[in-house]
Amino acid sequence: MSCQEEVAMHRGHPVNLLEIDQDKCCGYGICVEICPEVFSLDRDGFVAAETTEIPDELLASAEEAAGNCPENVLRISRRPD
Repeated sequence: MSCQEEVAMHRGHPVNLLEIDQDKCCGYGICVEICPEVFSLDRDGFVAAETTEIPDELLASAEEAAGNCPENVLRISRRPD
């Protein structure tokens, strides 16, 4: 279990968590085009997260964005059902 997952579980509720490998991002911006509610670009043009806890209503869109990242920068851990 990652540190983020442990923190979320200690708060008493499981959540969908986003992790970004900043070192691999090349700034294509595909994630922002697909799911701007979760992703943005920082001042240098690389991916940034609006939130690391993805609500269920944005999960499908965030997963689509992660799946379309050419550098596989984004990882989403789904909360247990």
